[in-house]
Amino acid sequence: MNNIFKVSAFTLQEAFAKKLILALLILTVVFLGLYFYGAHALQENLTERAAELGRERLRRADEIYATLSIMGLYVVNFLGSLVGIMLGVSTLSGEVESGLLMTILVKPLKRAELVLGKWLGLSVVSLVYLALLSLGVVYGTYWITGYIPADYIKTIVLMGLGTWILLTSTVLCSAIFPVLTSGVVMFMVYALSWTGGLVGNLGKFTATPLMEKIGVYSHYIFPSDAMWRFASYYLQTRSMRDLPEGIRDGNPLVGSTPIQSGDLIWAFCYLVALLGLAIVVFRRRDL
Repeated sequence: MNNIFKVSAFTLQEAFAKKLILALLILTVVFLGLYFYGAHALQENLTERAAELGRERLRRADEIYATLSIMGLYVVNFLGSLVGIMLGVSTLSGEVESGLLMTILVKPLKRAELVLGKWLGLSVVSLVYLALLSLGVVYGTYWITGYIPADYIKTIVLMGLGTWILLTSTVLCSAIFPVLTSGVVMFMVYALSWTGGLVGNLGKFTATPLMEKIGVYSHYIFPSDAMWRFASYYLQTRSMRDLPEGIRDGNPLVGSTPIQSGDLIWAFCYLVALLGLAIVVFRRRDL
């Protein structure tokens, strides 16, 4: 266990040394600046329209601010997914190709400890980044508009679970393939998962059973996109959740149902299975 924490700490130091954290912070500040500028412009526009109608606040203001929060966190979820893939893609195969891994493994360190340590360190970086950025969007929106989603903690937890699955999948790919192949495979998997969720939503909206089945299958084959769709449900207002089934499925980027315990158990089992497989594969890999 001590070796796992040492590798984890080394992985964190490596992320800082490569200025990865600094690059993330700079890009995050740019994104937040653009988002808050847009939110402020929207708030001013809605306030003016409410004043013209002789009201303090538009009747549908909460729905508009909820949609703003959903779009902001949708981008955060995308950035978190991107960070998870970029962090994991070279974590094992990159060091195998550079020869650095042979130096590390000369020390009394098991391959399983190396995989677990790196996975733990990268998990800390990606999940902390996602949580802080999500909270920044939620509370920044609240500061500008006065609106805050009631269940935003559930949203952030589910987004974190989706990112964690992506990161762990990337570590597994890195244990099997070279760096470039791992990156291509993971971006394709991410795109297919997103497409499956999109097709599923469109299937519900158009009452097309085959498209609905594709969405359900993609949910179980690779559940990261499904975690976002469940997460987005908790950002919606009561009136948005109570819309008729055909209408509330009309937005292809968000979900219309809360997560069930079976979905949560499947996602955690999936994550543990990926990690276990990464350890088994890397222990047998010819270095």
